[in-house]
Amino acid sequence: MLTIDASKGEGGGQVVRSALALSLATGRAFVLENIRAGKRTPGLGRQHVVAVQAAAQVSGGEHEGAQSGSLRLRFAPRRVQGGTYRFNVASAGSAVLIAQTVIPALLRAGESSEVVVEGGTHNALSPPYEFFDGSYLGFLRKLGADVKSEIWRYGFMPDAGGAFRTLITPRPLSRHELVTRGRLLARRGAAKFAKISRGIADREVAVLEKRFRWGASAYGVDEVEAGGGGNVVVVTLRYTHVTIVMTQLGDRELPAETFTSALADRIDQFLPSDVPVDAFLADQILVPLALAGGGSFRTVEPTAHTMTQIDVLHAFLPEIEVKTQPDGRGAWIVSLAPR
Repeated sequence: MLTIDASKGEGGGQVVRSALALSLATGRAFVLENIRAGKRTPGLGRQHVVAVQAAAQVSGGEHEGAQSGSLRLRFAPRRVQGGTYRFNVASAGSAVLIAQTVIPALLRAGESSEVVVEGGTHNALSPPYEFFDGSYLGFLRKLGADVKSEIWRYGFMPDAGGAFRTLITPRPLSRHELVTRGRLLARRGAAKFAKISRGIADREVAVLEKRFRWGASAYGVDEVEAGGGGNVVVVTLRYTHVTIVMTQLGDRELPAETFTSALADRIDQFLPSDVPVDAFLADQILVPLALAGGGSFRTVEPTAHTMTQIDVLHAFLPEIEVKTQPDGRGAWIVSLAPR
């Protein structure tokens, strides 16, 4: 039984989800101790409990300690099976993170799967749906995965109530090297809104148009169906080798120009680096790359989330070595290979 101190490294819920994903994919049972011990609200949260329940459902696994506030979790998977699954976070918790917990293992199942998750699709400190669909699933397809997703209803905080579906057809994953973006194929800036004034979205798009001057056809305002009121600004840059999605949730306490300018600042800072993988995608693609047997990518300096993900990977897959090193041009190369 593998035992992991979940308080080390980043020390958040990422360790729970990563351990579950790798346990499902490798068949290794584990115990997590000191879960989120250093956080303001220690122990498992609602969305972590749902992640455990989802992992148990797709694998027929057993678990102990899957209650809100629990500092210790034991999980033992059986055989992962494809099929039709529906999970509900029943709060504003991230539905996207639940999907990411089970998808890597379902890619290795013996039959296809349909996964529907209800909850938050646009949460602070969690991947928004557009990033999940464009960047994360886009990368999986580069590895050879047959995955596609559609959003049925947006779930903005605090009301959430969103829902999306992901279809997974198992195929072997292949090693992949992602060191350049390639040629720019398309770019778009969009403000998506539900049950708030359209004028707010118009102002957000005006900020993007003034900052980037990509031409009127590159921008749009989309009214979407949602469980509650909310807003997100999305910039999508599609290159030959990667799709980069950067977002900013609307903030009712701030003027639209303020938080949209913050997004534009992040884009201005990231684009000159010429790396194909940003800090958010870097830690999320480590698990599928390891399951594919290796590969490499060029990114920004690894974050605490990325380094924690590497530690968890080494625990479950000691036969895969992950290295990080600067490339001498201001970026970093992360490589995975059999020992």
